[in-house]
Parts: sequence; structure tokens; C-alpha cells
Amino acid sequence: RQLGVAGTEHLTARSWLNQWIEDKRSEKVSERTLLKYEQIVREFLAHLGNKADEMLSQVADADLKAFYEAHVDQGPERTA
Repeated sequence: RQLGVAGTEHLTARSWLNQWIEDKRSEKVSERTLLKYEQIVREFLAHLGNKADEMLSQVADADLKAFYEAHVDQGPERTA
């Protein structure tokens, strides 16, 4: 199943996620929250690989689930 996001027919996953980050920045979320969002977006784009530069409509539920499951399997972040 493909994800549907209105008004995104001509956006790549990368461009949409980068715009989403900019929108969050303009909403004045905390710096810590913004840094976490940026980290998650970077990791998700890396997870997508070449698919990150395809149309957003090509990102499927399965892509999100696989990303989530990979991160859940890693467990919580640990600091040294």
C-alpha cells in the first residue's frame, strides 16, 4: 500500500522531508526536538537509499514499518 499525502504528486521523498524539517523550524520547536527530527529524517533517507529520490508516492507503508522495526530492534539510544 502506498502512502497518500495530498499535494505531493511532484515531490520526492527527500524534498518532502526536507520541507517538513523547514516547516518544523518555522514552527519554532525546541532546538533539541529539531535536532532529533533531523536525525530521524537523515536515518530514514539513508534507509530508503535510492528510493529517497523517487516520488513520495513510491514510499510504502512497508518502508516505514521496516525502518521502525530496524530501530526498535536496536533498542534505545545509549550514551557513553
